[in-house]
Amino acid sequence: MGPAIASPRRHAGRRAAAPWLLGFILAVIAGAVVNALPPLAALTLGAPLYLLAAVLPAIGVVAYALAETKTARQGVAARAAYGGCVATTIAMLMELVLLVFVVVIVYLVLGATPEGREAIDAVSSALQAQSAPGAPETVDLTVFTDLLRQPAVLLAAFAVLGFLGPLIEESAKVGIVALRVPPLRSRAWVWGVAAGAGFGTIEAMALGTLALQAWPMSMAMRGGATLMHATTTGLAALAVYALLAERKPARALVGFALAVAAHAAWNSLVLLAAAAGAHEAVADSGTAAGVISVTSVLLLGVLFVVIATAFSQVSRKVAMAPEQHQLDVT
Repeated sequence: MGPAIASPRRHAGRRAAAPWLLGFILAVIAGAVVNALPPLAALTLGAPLYLLAAVLPAIGVVAYALAETKTARQGVAARAAYGGCVATTIAMLMELVLLVFVVVIVYLVLGATPEGREAIDAVSSALQAQSAPGAPETVDLTVFTDLLRQPAVLLAAFAVLGFLGPLIEESAKVGIVALRVPPLRSRAWVWGVAAGAGFGTIEAMALGTLALQAWPMSMAMRGGATLMHATTTGLAALAVYALLAERKPARALVGFALAVAAHAAWNSLVLLAAAAGAHEAVADSGTAAGVISVTSVLLLGVLFVVIATAFSQVSRKVAMAPEQHQLDVT
């Protein structure tokens, strides 16, 4: 027998995504160089690079899903626009209401303990002193770390960012798929990926500016987050399809729970790394916080590999699976 000939569809997703991934890498490298320039030049030259670094990962993941599944582009742009504009707005408003509620609860809980009241008073005094005439330009950030180390604050942060936030965001992103169930399972996956990628793009634009001094790491994190959003919303879209088209509620529940769990794990590791890193920098706590921060980043890298693998495998499986439940949506 002669040597096996690779299928022409093999690596179709990689070939489709490669130019966008390369563009993203070049944009990040160029942005790092531009950030070393004087502020005005950095702002002028960096703006288009910043936009490219936020957008190109989303285009790449959608191109990968389209190529692997051989799905028509019909409806993809609309789902991406929904994810970037409508879902982000819905999620932001819901999370804002949730945040206000949680802050009130945390304030009441802290006020019931001497340590909590002391931490609140220290932050209040520091803010009042900062607003007084002749106050120093810098604030003593240790008072904030004392507040953030309170168990009620930590529990609330992880509850909101680690669970409730992902639940809200996945529900908002997948809403467009639930409103109009796609006729094919593969299209449900691609529509979910597009909505998640659009959401990730706007999130990258909004949050990427918070750490421009660490541009390469910041944009690498945002690129990874875009892939995470695309994957989790794709899974949530398959869950919606399983519920509404295939009438399999158990599969739908498991799929949606998996999407929320992956999103929650990502957020929790990011929060843990950021909190430990900030505590180490402000409080000079030395080894313990540094070890936690580095460990969290390493675990985040492992999670990224798991998510990327899942994204690739699901893209292939939905393409190969027989479409037994085709809906007439005309």
